[in-house]
Order: sequence, then C-alpha cells, then structure tokens
Amino acid sequence: LNRLYSYSDIVLIGGTFEPFGGHSLIDPVRFSLPIILGESYNHQIPAVEILKKSNGCLIVSSNEKLKDQLNKLLADEELR
Repeated sequence: LNRLYSYSDIVLIGGTFEPFGGHSLIDPVRFSLPIILGESYNHQIPAVEILKKSNGCLIVSSNEKLKDQLNKLLADEELR
C-alpha cells in the first residue's frame, strides 16, 4: 500500500466501513494525506485520537456521508 499512497491525494480506509476494521493509519500519515475512515475503527482508537489532535485531515464518516465527504475533499485543494 505504501507505493499506492505515494501516488494518492486522498486515502480511504475501506475496511473501517464494515465491522472488521481496516488497515493501519500509520502508513498514510507518513505521506501527509487526508484520511477518511468509517465508524468501525475500534482497534485503532489511539491512532485516531492522536490524529484528531494534530493538524492533519482526518474524517470519520458513515456510509451515508462518504460521498459528500469525498466530494468536499476533491473540490477543495487547500483542505486536501
């Protein structure tokens, strides 16, 4: 995934939109990318809390709001 993150503008941690969790947040953070994750991030609570306190862009979204969150980031280069 690191190679893919290096080409990305936005990271979506897809596994967090289902109850089984998702990949580590550490890798996309290294690339200073905005991260969208779902509400099932239970095994990553410490990392999420640290990112919420930083100046990075971390968005926790429901399935219903995902499209709106992605559109918001895609439309606003400064926010990304």
